[in-house]
Amino acid sequence: MEMFEERQNQPKNAEKRIKYQEITEKGDEDGISALPDGLLLEILSRLPYTKDAIRTGKLSKRWENLWNWVPTLIFTHLDHHRRCECFQNPNSIYDFARLVEKTLTQCRQLKLKKFKLHSYYAIRFESQFNNWIRHAISCNVEELDLEFLYRDRDAEFRLDQSIFNNSCFTDLKLAGCMLNPSGAISWKNLKSLYISYLMLDEDLIENILSGSPLLETLVLEDFDGYRGIEISSYDESEDDIIKINAPQLKKLKKFEAASSEFDIKLELQLNSWICYVIRCNVKEIILKLSTNKFESESDFKLDQTLFTCSCLTDLTLDLCTCMVIPAGVISWKNLRNLCISYGSLDEELIENILSGSPVLETLELDLCYGYRRLNITSKSLKNLVISKYWNYLNSYDVSTSDADLDGYLDYCIGSEAHIDMKSMLLIFNH
Repeated sequence: MEMFEERQNQPKNAEKRIKYQEITEKGDEDGISALPDGLLLEILSRLPYTKDAIRTGKLSKRWENLWNWVPTLIFTHLDHHRRCECFQNPNSIYDFARLVEKTLTQCRQLKLKKFKLHSYYAIRFESQFNNWIRHAISCNVEELDLEFLYRDRDAEFRLDQSIFNNSCFTDLKLAGCMLNPSGAISWKNLKSLYISYLMLDEDLIENILSGSPLLETLVLEDFDGYRGIEISSYDESEDDIIKINAPQLKKLKKFEAASSEFDIKLELQLNSWICYVIRCNVKEIILKLSTNKFESESDFKLDQTLFTCSCLTDLTLDLCTCMVIPAGVISWKNLRNLCISYGSLDEELIENILSGSPVLETLELDLCYGYRRLNITSKSLKNLVISKYWNYLNSYDVSTSDADLDGYLDYCIGSEAHIDMKSMLLIFNH
């Protein structure tokens, strides 16, 4: 029987080999090369670097000039794995510059989807870098991603003025460069803005927000250089908030603030941003704050506005050495997903969170500490994730609970959890 099936399959396999041979003989092409140009360009645009797309030109005549039409250009001279290498050999940037110049002269694509430039920067390359950026803008680039690293901060890269008045941008990432608009910023179609390692003052913030009416995602990383921000309708009795005539972003959905060197001096800045985005009815807030300065946890407090926000559906609090302490009750009427990391939580606070979040579906506690007992009373909770439980003073051994959780909710106890389940009880009251 097996021999009969094998003979039956032989003609089919032979037919496949003949068809593949016909394809390769016609134009020395393989199966992929026979695909339409549009699909091949899509494949090339997904390669991590443009130099990888260029290398495909050696495959065959079919591929030789195909990369010239790729709508995505990615030039990375300095990534996180090669920082030391590039700083030790700064002359390598000359090779990088020659590669970029040669590539841009051969590109035929008149409409760019994405242009990415990550590089070590020196003042002697300012003109070249701006020429490359102007080329991308002339091709109506939609996603512009710029990141520059320095040996010192004596000569920061100044962005070309053409960047600040462009209606083609939909996604903009600016890291390690100087924002110096000479007039009003106009990013009429910008939906996502990522700013990192930039000095921002009140006037610049107002200029950015006023010129980005369709902004949906705003990410600030290692922010500094200003005192605070608020929309003009804010209660003027609050003297500690800087008043800026910033518009309400009606399309804002996501706000993320991250700082690897968070200082208590930035508390006002962060809380004023939180108040602003909440008044824009933001749907998701992500806060990732860490510091090497282990000050008293009670020094930093999140504004109570965050704990009584009804517009939030997703909230992530990654607050190393900071405490989650609301000044009053918690009221997250529409919150569905909550993740807390590195937080001090006692049983009363967790109960406050659950009782104030009537539609909460997922609760994730990562490297949290301070609680020994969970009384789960929420009828909406579907997923409970506890990973890497950290007792601030002591660690515990890992064991399991005898509680029968089937039929109540899905849960996950992380494999690295330092917790004795005999000391922490999960109680479900429905």
